Amino acid sequence: MQVSDLIVKLQAALMDSAEHVSGHEQQLVEMALADFSRYRPHQRLGTIELQHNQACYPAPADLISVRTCFYGQSARKQYQPWERGYPRDLPNLSRIDDEQGKPMLRLSFLPGYHLLNQVGWTYSFSYYAARTIQNDVITIDSQDEPLLLLRAIVEAVKYIAVNHLSKTVSVRNSIGGEAKNGTPAAIHQQLMEQFERQVRHA
Repeated sequence: MQVSDLIVKLQAALMDSAEHVSGHEQQLVEMALADFSRYRPHQRLGTIELQHNQACYPAPADLISVRTCFYGQSARKQYQPWERGYPRDLPNLSRIDDEQGKPMLRLSFLPGYHLLNQVGWTYSFSYYAARTIQNDVITIDSQDEPLLLLRAIVEAVKYIAVNHLSKTVSVRNSIGGEAKNGTPAAIHQQLMEQFERQVRHA
């Protein structure tokens, strides 16, 4: 989905209220996309090279949370759980934030040399990733495009509520097409509730 196309649709949905967000559309789309990622994140694969006595590692820049840990799973398939070589205790991986709020990956415990030599020094995992804009393109499923537009409308109405509190706004919903009129705060609440319902059932 082209960001420029999304902005055109956003302006059309805001109708006469579009003038209140003029020049801020890109920022509003980015904020909407960041929140949209909580509901529809990318799913990606990652790896870290383990170091002895090191529990924390830099996380991918787009990481939201760890999804599945694959470390040791292939080694487990080579043995039955009751056999001697079966790796019973494997470290899990989770996200933590450092003092500056930068995401880090932390092992639940430090693997010893025996486990490292048996299972390996490469830790593979899948994770939920934030969606980002790359070369004016947002990569989402086509059926989710109306949801992202709705979320962008919500963000725009929120902006109007903060900066033009006394204004009455008119917006056209991206899903269903009905127009809504009222104060920015009331419209924001109505549209956000609708977005949350739609995104859960889409």
